[in-house]
Amino acid sequence: MTSIDEEKRYAIISYICNLLARDYDATLEDLIVLGFIPEDVASEDKKKQIVAPILAQVLEQLSDGGSYLITHMLTHSLLLTHSLTHSQVVQQVLM
Repeated sequence: MTSIDEEKRYAIISYICNLLARDYDATLEDLIVLGFIPEDVASEDKKKQIVAPILAQVLEQLSDGGSYLITHMLTHSLLLTHSLTHSQVVQQVLM
């Protein structure tokens, strides 16, 4: 069974909270911690200025589509990235 370390569990929770609050700059940082976006995006202002508005636009559109879509996409990403079952994702997030 794959395990998710404590830092990533908190990053998942932080990502969901920031997503619901529509704090897209913070979601960028969460996605970097989770390994979905390269770390150099945050450290290089030029890259961050390009990625942040695009990410915000995409996440805003997803948010307008309803929370089910966002939850489904996040769960699907975790299932693929960490080779977990749905129940394992829920278990890891709640631990």
